[in-house]
Amino acid sequence: MARRTSEITLSPAVLKWARETAGYSLDEVAEHFRIPGDRVVSWESVEPARMTLHKLEDLARYYKRPTAALLLREPPPAALVPHDFRRSAQRRAPFSPELRLAVRRAYRLQRFARETLEAMGQDFESDVSRANPEDNPEDVARGQRSSFGVTVAKQLEWKSAGEAFRRWRDAIESRIVPVFQGDFRRLEAQGFSLTTALPYTIVVSVKDSFTARSFTLFHEFAHLLLRQGGICQTEEALPPNGANATRVEEWCDRFAEAFLIDGDTLREKLETELFLHRAAGYEQALRHLANAFSVSQQVVLFRFWHLGLLEESRFWSEYRRVAEEAAAIAAMRGKKTEGKGGPPPAEKAVQERGPLFARAVLDALDREILSGVDAIDFLGVKLKHLDKVRQAAHR
Repeated sequence: MARRTSEITLSPAVLKWARETAGYSLDEVAEHFRIPGDRVVSWESVEPARMTLHKLEDLARYYKRPTAALLLREPPPAALVPHDFRRSAQRRAPFSPELRLAVRRAYRLQRFARETLEAMGQDFESDVSRANPEDNPEDVARGQRSSFGVTVAKQLEWKSAGEAFRRWRDAIESRIVPVFQGDFRRLEAQGFSLTTALPYTIVVSVKDSFTARSFTLFHEFAHLLLRQGGICQTEEALPPNGANATRVEEWCDRFAEAFLIDGDTLREKLETELFLHRAAGYEQALRHLANAFSVSQQVVLFRFWHLGLLEESRFWSEYRRVAEEAAAIAAMRGKKTEGKGGPPPAEKAVQERGPLFARAVLDALDREILSGVDAIDFLGVKLKHLDKVRQAAHR
């Protein structure tokens, strides 16, 4: 007689909570596991639900939850969800599983950073002043830029957009603001910020270009200044006005523009570009200035417009051209990265979690505040990678 595999009894409410918070529909779960849809419905409606341990572990992996979470007797309290600042078309769509996971991980890492810094007797209060939407974003950006101590001359010395992003990230993290990189689609969101607890936290999309990440970094920093964290799509991805941007989003876009591109320097460089390359016009000037400031051509174009350096009709013709080029480049970048293994584990850990977080974990480990098991869990690496994580975090 065949031996019957033992089954575990589970709470249907917990299984429903796990699926919904992961962002999957009943049909998607059924399709993934190649089972009838009514079986998934029964898991979430028949008391008690029953399944084998093997099936439970498969389900937990699919939902990106610890197996223990699915063994709870009742769903935990509702998790915080950042405010949705995205434009109307994006707001109508539910968050994808990838974005939900990025938000969940960010809250977990933020809480861990706070608890770890506090346990070590270190300051976990972000050094971020306060602004409000009534303030002129140009003035606020000028003041913030001065306080960061990064001169325009220094910015123009940076060799690449990748270096610029790393420098700006270090500058923001020096204010006890962890900057994480999440794996979610740029067409859904480009970044988000958390301001309901300390330390304030920023997350940008690792799928974006470095120029886009730098812009998102300061767009989200503007949200920290306003104490209005949320999920965003910046002007990098969408045109102005017609996209139904909220007042807060417009303010944050203008702040990021002004912070990254000094208006006086831009005017001087534009005059020089147009004088030296008169025949090429704005097309070549846009490329050269974008490279100089380590930003995208879209951001330079918006800066031209807001500073009154370009009439509206010319802005829109250039915008369409630049947007088409950017879409083509993004598509090529996606094809180039398909199938690639990515950076080594230690470098990936520091890239995704940031030097500030990685150093806090390693310091806590050295002081025996944190176990090795917890350290590798929060860094997402194996024990053998810790020495290399240490090297990468202190470069």
